Formats: sequence, C-alpha cells, structure tokens
Amino acid sequence: MMRVAFLIVLVATALPAQIRVSTIKPSSDVLVSRQTVRGDVLPWQEATLRSRVTGVLATLPFLEGQTIEGRDVATLSVPDLIAESERARAATAAAAAARAAAAAEGGVLDGEIAMLRASIPYQVAKEAVAAADLAMRKMIAKRKKGLASERAGTPAQAEDAEAEVRLAEARLQATKAETSKARAAVTRAQKKAASITARVASMEAKRQAAEAMEKLSATRIGFAMIKNPFKKSVVTMRHVDPGELIEADTTPILTVMDTSKVRVRFGLQERDALRLGIQAEISMRLQTDPHNPMMVKVSRIAGDIAKRTRTRWVEVDLPNGDGKLLPGTYVYFDLEFRSKPGAVTVPSKFAILGRGRPHVLVAEGNRVVRRPVVIGLEGISEKQIDDPTVKKKIPRYEIVSGLGPDDQIITSSVAALRAGDAITPVLEKSK
Repeated sequence: MMRVAFLIVLVATALPAQIRVSTIKPSSDVLVSRQTVRGDVLPWQEATLRSRVTGVLATLPFLEGQTIEGRDVATLSVPDLIAESERARAATAAAAAARAAAAAEGGVLDGEIAMLRASIPYQVAKEAVAAADLAMRKMIAKRKKGLASERAGTPAQAEDAEAEVRLAEARLQATKAETSKARAAVTRAQKKAASITARVASMEAKRQAAEAMEKLSATRIGFAMIKNPFKKSVVTMRHVDPGELIEADTTPILTVMDTSKVRVRFGLQERDALRLGIQAEISMRLQTDPHNPMMVKVSRIAGDIAKRTRTRWVEVDLPNGDGKLLPGTYVYFDLEFRSKPGAVTVPSKFAILGRGRPHVLVAEGNRVVRRPVVIGLEGISEKQIDDPTVKKKIPRYEIVSGLGPDDQIITSSVAALRAGDAITPVLEKSK
C-alpha cells in the first residue's frame, strides 16, 4: 500500500499544474467609431509672381491684403530690351531692302535672258539662210566651172563663182559664231540669274531671322508687364518695392491667392483609409464657429498613403465668395464609421497587437492557443455609445477573420500565458 501511495504522489507531482482562467465569447454587434480630425484650409490656387526678363521694378501698386481684379499687376523698366527691339526692327528693314534690290536685279536679268533666248532662233534662221546660200553658190560655181571647161564660159566667171563660194562659207561661219555667242550669253545670264536667286533667298532668310528677333524682342518687352494669373486674387505677400532690380525667373515680386473657392484637406489614418469615398457626406466645424457644424461632401481622395505621416489625405471643395474661410486656418471634421451589422467583436484590451500579426489567446479544451486575427474597426458598441446610463464605455475591435462566435477568449492572466499552457477555462458572460 505504501508503494502504491508513493507512485500516486510521484505521478501527481510530474503532471503540470493547470491555471484557472476566465474566458468570454465574442459578441455579435455593430461598432461605432467617432473621431475628430483637424483639417487645413488651402487656397483654391496660389502663385508667386516672377518676371521672365531682367529689369528695374517701375510700378507695383498693390500691398498685402489688397484684391486684384484686373490683369495688370506690375511693370518693369527694360531699356535694354527696347534698344534691342529697335535694332531688330532696323535689321528687318535693311534685310527687306537688300532682298528687294536683289529681286529687282533678278527681274532685269530675267528680261535680258528672254531677249537673248529670243535672238537664238533668229541666229539659227540666219545660219540656215547662209547654209542655203552656200549650197547655191557651190552649185553655180560648179556649173560655171563646167561651162569654162567646155569653152561655153570664161575662166574668170568660174573664178568669180569660186570666190562667191568662199564668201558664202565665211558668212556661214560668222553666222554660226554669232549663234554660239548668243547661246553662251544665255548661259552666262542664267548662271548670273541663279546667283541672284540664291542671293535673294539669302536676303529673305536674313529678313525672316531679323523679323523673328523683332517679334522675340516685342514678346520679351511684353514680359515686363506682370500679369495677374487669376480672375480675382488676394495679395498675401509683397516681396519687393519699386526701384529694385528684378532678376529674370528668380526674384519673387508678389504672392497671390485665388480664394473664391477653398480646398480643405485632412488626413485619414491608415486603418481608416478606405472608409471614405468621393461624395461621402461628413460633418465639418469651423474653428471660428465650432458650435455650428455643417455637412459637406468629399471632393477628392489621394491615391496612396503618405510615407511620412502614414495617412491618406482627403479634400473638400467649398465656395468662399464671402471670404470667411481664410487659407491657413483650421477646421475640424467629426467622422463616424460603423462596422457591418452582426460583426464579431471583442474588447480591444484582449487583443495582442505588438509586433507581427495581431492575435488573441483562446482556450481549446484545456490548452492555450494563439489565434491570429484580422482586425477591422475599433469603436464602441452601438448599444453603449449613446446610452447615458453606461458610464464606462468599453472599446472593442471588429474581428474580420480568425474568430468564430463560439470561441472562448482568455481574459485573465493573459500576460503570463504561452501557447500550449494547460488551463482550466471558466466561461463568463461577455462584456
């Protein structure tokens, strides 16, 4: 008997001690999350005006806070540009005159070429007449030579006929020379005309370049007039005064805003980034009038999460004809998000977030099991949030996945437990 009792005691000491823990089951509920976020009022448009050209500021009649409704804002004195424009205008006129002179010379030469070309057919005709005359003289000389040999004519007559042939040949050669000379004159005139045509083209190119420079100078002079980029704007900063040197594309002159409308921007925390959509209605309060909320609609939402703040910005467009919404001021948005009806929820203090995936400890039989979960909305039960009799409102997590309605969540000694520990679960009423 003593041996059996000793074995029983030995086995009892070898078995691990079971920890008594409290458990609850998840609730099926609707969670409501209410939060107030601060937003910034931004101008609809804003621009810092600079000059495209260098010059001395001549006029700037606007100060901070004044409204600009016209187009002209400031003017610069630019004598260098004006002188450059005059030079470009003179260069254009000179190039145009040179081109006109070259074109006139080409016109005269074209007339000469036409006359020379017209003389060539005449010379060719003279050449044909001379050739025919030569042929006739040769025939006559041959006949007279035959008559002389038959004593029907005198040798002198035959010699005269031979002399006429030689004269006809000379006339033919002279006519051919004149024809060649006329053709050569046409060729020379054509080469000269080609040269004049090239010169006219060169003068035209110079005229166009000078005209382009003239237009560029006029455009740059136009940049000396600083324009208001908006239909109506308010001066928020005047950076310079008349008489100061304005460097092109560098020196700021005025900063102006278009405040006819404003954009109000606020950031949504990453966990709530998908809970608002375009045209969603939200409540907004002005810092200057916090007791009169107004309903506004979301106009646009950023397409990403900002890396530095881990938020997604949301913007609301608002009319501001009366100018009461001042850029740079704060407003407050009262946001309310709701979980889906019948969501599985647990008190948030029993969810272990830490590093890695969120999880809860559940009792499976007499063992501790680490159960990974996907957490959705954090909020207060719809039954409690507006109930004045509930003094302590318990924050809860919506469990999107990982828990079922019959799982037992360990609520006591959570910090001391590890997965696999032996426990004695005691189910309590859900909190």
